Amino acid sequence: MGLWKKLFFIDVTDPNGDGANETQWYGEYSPSLSLSKISGKDLSFGFVKDVSLAGTLEMGQFTDAKLVGFTFDLDIPTVPVASVSLYQRFSKKNGNSDSAPQVTLVWMKPFSIGPTNWVFEGFLDYAWAEKDVGKVANMMTAPRLWLDTGALLGSPKKLYAGVEYQMWNNKFGVDGVDERVPQLSIKYTF
Repeated sequence: MGLWKKLFFIDVTDPNGDGANETQWYGEYSPSLSLSKISGKDLSFGFVKDVSLAGTLEMGQFTDAKLVGFTFDLDIPTVPVASVSLYQRFSKKNGNSDSAPQVTLVWMKPFSIGPTNWVFEGFLDYAWAEKDVGKVANMMTAPRLWLDTGALLGSPKKLYAGVEYQMWNNKFGVDGVDERVPQLSIKYTF
């Protein structure tokens, strides 16, 4: 593991929307800094292999939030990526602001079926209500199953293709707005 870990993405929905189905976008930037690496001390304990200072910026038409907290990387045999992040969310909307906790689980488990290599990965976010900005508690999860298609083409661990199922209860903290979306996806790792 390096000193810094970073994640950045932007999702665009219905880019050719008209009227009722307008284009929407949402993005996140999530850096984290290993406290073991910067202190030079082993901060592992029990099944926790590292502790990081973590943050996230959420941006889009329906959210403006900053999250600050800690990530605990877990030592689970045969699971190279497993973590629990505990955040405090700070949200703004229409001139109002509020704060509430959020927990995020992340996992990634590679496996093989015959000559093919696969990865099962995903995340689960649970955010508590932020009443002053009109948000109820919400939960989102997106498990993904990827085939290492790059390995079939002679470049393993670069190009993946697969399926994802996104489930969001109270999307963007809006009571009763639930989403269930199966998706085909492609991922390229630089």
